Amino acid sequence: MARMPTIVVPGVPLHVTQLNIGREPMFVHPPDYATFLIDLGEAAAVFGCAVHAYVLMPDHLQLLLTPAEADGPSRLMQALVHRHPRRRRGPATVRGEPAPGGVPDPRWGDGADSRATALHSDRDFLACCRHIELDPVRAGIVSEPVAYRWSSFRANGLGARDAVLTPHLTYLALGSSRAERQRAYRALFERRLDAEAERLIRRGPARASEKAGSDGRPAGTSGFVTSG
Repeated sequence: MARMPTIVVPGVPLHVTQLNIGREPMFVHPPDYATFLIDLGEAAAVFGCAVHAYVLMPDHLQLLLTPAEADGPSRLMQALVHRHPRRRRGPATVRGEPAPGGVPDPRWGDGADSRATALHSDRDFLACCRHIELDPVRAGIVSEPVAYRWSSFRANGLGARDAVLTPHLTYLALGSSRAERQRAYRALFERRLDAEAERLIRRGPARASEKAGSDGRPAGTSGFVTSG
């Protein structure tokens, strides 16, 4: 069954993490990653979710996105769970419905658990970008984020073309030109992550949900567990 965060506010950025229960691989070969990014860009446009940062790891993925509608993130994640494996094993539509002949991939479906945390400040937004794009470094896959192909760092930090991404106002405020913004963005990776921002990003969804509603603001909660 799908679970939704307690509150999703249109226009408020969300940090979404999706992982497979049991940590089975979600991506194995380069075409798996490349095809998923195509699907992500198309589905994000369909469901009104502006993607600002992402990383695809072998057993999980992270997204930073801003929804235009409250149900956009849930519909996006459901569509991706349905569509991605069927691209390898059979066709599918952008709406997430399997086309005739599509075969579910056991690495996805009911075992795919997604969680979301709302971000309420520019500091938290930029810290989340950094957290996401440093994931391959923390995992020991690469020594610096630019060396990892399947993240948004090359676009945000170096200006590489990436059809998945839509710049957020916080990113645009980093400088008056593309070169200034990219330089300021790269500088974020030369500093230690703010302790409070790190706590916000890393805290468990269950603990975050305890604060939901306590001050009238959305908080991160377990959510978006998609069904097969």
